[in-house]
Parts: sequence; structure tokens; C-alpha cells
Amino acid sequence: MVYIERYLKKTVLDKITKEDIEEFIKQQIEENKNLDYKCIDLYNNPTQLSRTIVAFANGDGGLIVLGVREINEKDKRGNIIRKIPGEITWGDGIFSKEQLENKLLSEISRPIPKMRIIPLSNDHGKKIFLIDVPESDVPPHQAGDKCYYRRENFQNRRMEHVEIEDMFGRRQKPTLKFISRYIKGDFSENKNVRIQFLIVNIGKAIAKLVNWSISFCNVERYNIHTPMLQDITGLRTCPSFQFSYPDEVFYPDETMFTRIGEIELIIKDGKKPVIGSFQIHAENMNPIYGIVQISQNDIKEYLRITKLNPTIPTLLDFNTTIMTNEEMIQFYQMMNI
Repeated sequence: MVYIERYLKKTVLDKITKEDIEEFIKQQIEENKNLDYKCIDLYNNPTQLSRTIVAFANGDGGLIVLGVREINEKDKRGNIIRKIPGEITWGDGIFSKEQLENKLLSEISRPIPKMRIIPLSNDHGKKIFLIDVPESDVPPHQAGDKCYYRRENFQNRRMEHVEIEDMFGRRQKPTLKFISRYIKGDFSENKNVRIQFLIVNIGKAIAKLVNWSISFCNVERYNIHTPMLQDITGLRTCPSFQFSYPDEVFYPDETMFTRIGEIELIIKDGKKPVIGSFQIHAENMNPIYGIVQISQNDIKEYLRITKLNPTIPTLLDFNTTIMTNEEMIQFYQMMNI
């Protein structure tokens, strides 16, 4: 559930409550390319609701909060300039996830893989729903009105014929996942930590022309331990590395982890985490942006567990957060990269 994690900071294992939704609404995050608010009335209008769902699936994915009224803010000419969340519109207690799924399945042509619907109830049994729509591997998807849509800013736009044809030809795409793995070392001040970088293709097609780069904050010095990793620190304002080999391909296999580099980082301040911001680009794949956090607490807990159970093989993969390009630009500005 990529977008629930991004906006609500909750994972699939966490229980999402009405308090979480209330706190989220207080942030007044406006509708955008990956977020939409819908009144609960659309529970009984699946045709209209399907337009936003397919628009997300045909684009980069997104989150629909079904049960929050949207407020249109307009300029002096009456044009809508942005949409923000209003009040929660709780629906009838008899509304169910299963009914909503069946309604949408009858409207959307070609089911959307991995779409999730999460029902939430208040103290009176009334309901709203979170619909987490992933970027689809098998686009395009057709809405209940027999039209194809894509998301642009806070609006759903009907796709042109040439766009639909192009999307039919791009159904099989690679999807690369980056992993930062602990090897050895201590995280106290002036000590080193050795980490390994891996990429796995969890998509449907071979990944070609892969370019990956990462920049670190809170790093004093470093040592590169693999020749395939290129030092590009001179191009940025902090320790930075790149993997770029046009002849290297990544086959679609969730069990095939390819090591692209290994480095040793000398920490500047042992009381602070090391933050790495990364980008992955590949042919016929939307760019992937994110950050990885190398935490002292994570390493301490890992070393404690392995000391207690030395015969049990365990791995420590550091926490990774995927971002949009806009969020990554803001992060770069904040960290002065």
C-alpha cells in the first residue's frame, strides 16, 4: 500500500483508525496527481468513482479517501485553483469493502492488480474507505463510462486515441527496487559502517540502461570497495556514488538480487542517522526517487539479536521511503545537496 504509507505513515500491518484520518485532514493536503478526496455518496455511483481509479492506475497510482468532502478554492475568475479536504462524510454501516469491490469490478475493464480497499469505522459504526491504487503493470484501464482517463494535477483527463494505443504497447515494464544492506561496523562517532547496495527487478520486463545514484548526509569520509561503483562526489555537495553500465541488464525475478556496489562510510556525527537520497532510471520505466535511513538503533538491535542467536541467519536491510520527484527536490533543497 504505497500511498497509504506515504500519506498516513501507516503500513499494511498497522491498524488505521478514524483518529488517523482526522489528523490527516488537519494537514490540509490539497488534491494532487496522487491524492483525491471523494464524498461517500460515490459509494453508490461506481461509474463516476471508477474514473479516478483508472486515472490513477493508468498513471503513477494514488490514494482515494472515499468519505471526505472536497472544497474547491477558486481565483477571481471563478477557476478552480486547488482542492482541499473538508468534513468527513460517514456512510451507512451496511456499506462494505466486498460490495464496493464488486461494484468497481463491474465498472472497470481489466481488473487493477494489487488495488487495496481499506474500510474504516467510527464509534457509531459508520464507514468510510481508503482506496490505494498502484501504478498498473497492465494499462490502460477503462472506466465505467467506456472512456480511458489519466491523472493530471488534481483532475482526471480523458486520454486521446494515440495515448491509449501507446499504453497498450507498454504493458510489460520493469520495476526496480533498491536495497541497502548492512555488512559490518559500529555506528558511534568516527567509526565506520560498511553497507552493500542491491537492485532487484520486481516488474514484468527486462530492465535496460539502468542508472542509479545516491548522495549521503552525515558522512565524513568513505571508501569504495567495488569497481562498478563510480564516485561522483565532485558533481554534488556531499559524498555521492553512481552505478551506470549500459550493457548491464536486470531480469524480472523477485529472488534475483544484483549487487551493484559496496562502500564503507565514516560517520560524521554518531548521534544522528545517515540519510541517503537515491534515484533509479531505466528504459521504459518511470523514475524512482527515495531516501534510505541508516540508523544507529537499527544496527544496535540487529547486533543484539545476532549475538543472542548466532546460528540463525539474519539480514539487516535499512528502511527505504519512496518519494515523488517534487518531494525529492524539496528534500535536496532542505539538505543542500
